[in-house]
Amino acid sequence: MDLAELSQRLKKLEDSIGRYKDAEAKLRKKTEEALKGEDKLSHLLFENMLDGFAYCQMQFDDNGKPMDFTYLSVNGAFETLTGLRNVTGKKVTEVIPGIRESDPELFEIYGRVSKTGKPERFEMFLNSLRIWFFVSAFSPERGYFVAVFEDITERKNSEERMTKSYQIQLIINKLLQVSLQNLPLEKILEQIIEIISAASWAVFEQKAAIFVVEDEPEVLVLKAQHGLPDSILNTCAKLPFGKCLCGKAAASKKIIYSDHIGIEHDNIYEGIFPHGSYCVPILSSNGDVLGVLNICLQEGHKRSEEEENFMVLVAEVLSGMLGREKQERELKETHSYLENLLNYANAPIIVWNDESRITRFNHAAEVLTGKNAQEVIGMPVGLLFPESKRKEFAEKAQAAISLQNKEPVEIPVINKIGEVRMILWNFSSLLGKDGRMSVSTIAQGQDITMRKRDEEEMKKQNEELERFNKLMVGRELKMIELKGGG
Repeated sequence: MDLAELSQRLKKLEDSIGRYKDAEAKLRKKTEEALKGEDKLSHLLFENMLDGFAYCQMQFDDNGKPMDFTYLSVNGAFETLTGLRNVTGKKVTEVIPGIRESDPELFEIYGRVSKTGKPERFEMFLNSLRIWFFVSAFSPERGYFVAVFEDITERKNSEERMTKSYQIQLIINKLLQVSLQNLPLEKILEQIIEIISAASWAVFEQKAAIFVVEDEPEVLVLKAQHGLPDSILNTCAKLPFGKCLCGKAAASKKIIYSDHIGIEHDNIYEGIFPHGSYCVPILSSNGDVLGVLNICLQEGHKRSEEEENFMVLVAEVLSGMLGREKQERELKETHSYLENLLNYANAPIIVWNDESRITRFNHAAEVLTGKNAQEVIGMPVGLLFPESKRKEFAEKAQAAISLQNKEPVEIPVINKIGEVRMILWNFSSLLGKDGRMSVSTIAQGQDITMRKRDEEEMKKQNEELERFNKLMVGRELKMIELKGGG
C-alpha cells in the first residue's frame, strides 16, 4: 500500500471518528435533557405526594445503640402531616425535645432498619406529636433510612370507636342474658356488677353498687355490691332520696358525678377510701325511680361522656329487669319480662322457638327489615334472610344453641323493599326449666353495612396509595443518586 492510499484511508477513519463523536455528543445532550425532565417530574411528584417523606441519617453511640437521627431531606407533606417546619439538617431531638424518652420504640425501629437494611412497615402512636402514623421504612445505604408515612389518626380513632361499640354491645348482650336467668334478684344484680366492673376500656375502680327502691317509697336499699368495704355497707344500707350522691341522683333523676370526696358526700366514715363516683338513676319507662347504679372511680378521674352513655345503657337494662321484677311481684306474670326487655333494646332482636318460628320481633328489628311484628310472628325465621344464606344462618344458630360457637357472625337480611343489609349477629339460647333443653333462641344484631362499605373503599384507596408510593420513592431515590453523582 502506497503512502497516498494510506493517507486516504486515514482521512476516512478520521471522518468516521468525527461523525461518531458528533453522534455521541448529540446522544449525551438528549440523555441529559431527558434526565433533567425526569428530575423535574420526580421533584414535582415528591413535593406533591400525599404521604410524608423523610430521608435521614442515623446516629449511634459507642455501643451501637441508636441515639438520634438527622433530617437530610423532607417533602411538603412531611410538614403538613407533622406540623414540623424547617427540619432539614437538624436532629430530631432538637426538633422534638423529649422524643427519645416519649417514643423510644421509634429509635429502635429506625436504628434496626438503617443497620440491617431490612425494610419494616408498622403502625405507631407518636406520643410526642399525639398522632397515629403508618410508616414504611427502608435503608438505601447503611446508616441511613427513608421513612414514608401517612396520618392514620382518624382511622385509628374510628377503629377504636367501633371496637368500643362492639365491646359495649357484647356487654349489653351479656347483661340481657343474665337478666333473663331464673335466679334471685340479688344474685342477678351481683353478676351484672361483675360484668360492668370488668369492662376493659373503662377506668373503673372495680367497686360498684346497685340500690333499689322497694316497698318504702323514696328510699334506696343496697341490694348488690362488688369490692366495697364492710364500713360502707353498714353506712349506706339505706339512703333516703336527696341524701349523699346516690340519693341526690335519685331525687334529681340525673347522673351525679364527682372526682373526689367532697362536702356533697353526706355519709363520711373513718377509713373511707379516696375515690370519685358516677351515680346513675335507674328510671322506668314512665320516669319512676327504680334504683341507682353507683360506680367508683379513681380519684381525679375526668368525666367522660362515652362512659356515661355506656352506663345509661346499663341503667336501661337494669330498668327493664327491675321493672319486670316489680311487675312479677305485683301481677305474678312469669313471662312479661321478655316483652319489656325487647322494648328497651336499641339493637334488633329476634326470638324464635324450637320449631324455628318467630315469637318475638322488637321495634329495632321492625326498623331494620321494614316489616312489623304482626307480619312476621309465627313465620319461619329463615324467610328473613336471602335464600343463599338461609342454610348458613340455620347452622350458625344451631351451633350457638349447642354451645359450639359463641362468636358473632355476619349474615345479611333482606328488608321489605328488597335491600340487603349486612348484620353482625350474636346468638344465645334460653333454656327450659330443666336447664338443658333449648326452648327459644335470641338473635341480637348490629347493622354493619356502612362499615363494610367503608372498609372496602379504604382497602381500594390503600392499594392505590401503595402503588403511588412505590413510584414516588423509586424516582426520589434515583434523583438523590443523580444529585450525588453530579
